[in-house]
Amino acid sequence: MAGAPGRPAEYIGEKVADHLIEVLETEATVDGHIADQLIPFCGLADGWSSYVIPKMTDHIETRLWLVEKMLGAKTEVKGNRLRIKGIGYRR
Repeated sequence: MAGAPGRPAEYIGEKVADHLIEVLETEATVDGHIADQLIPFCGLADGWSSYVIPKMTDHIETRLWLVEKMLGAKTEVKGNRLRIKGIGYRR
């Protein structure tokens, strides 16, 4: 963890910058931390949502499964591109 107690700000800044460079080099449109958090919102949205992830994770796989089972949304994964057809939820 970059921000552990007692670590200097320079160390934290270097680790965060290294992580950002790694993500940017993958040509992903989101990082791994936000990728799984967007899925439920895409599942509720109307129409197709699409974005590129740095890599598949267990959290992403689980969230995709959940929106299919709980919401009836449709999901597709091709390489590192996720596509989610939301249900068009309205209040």
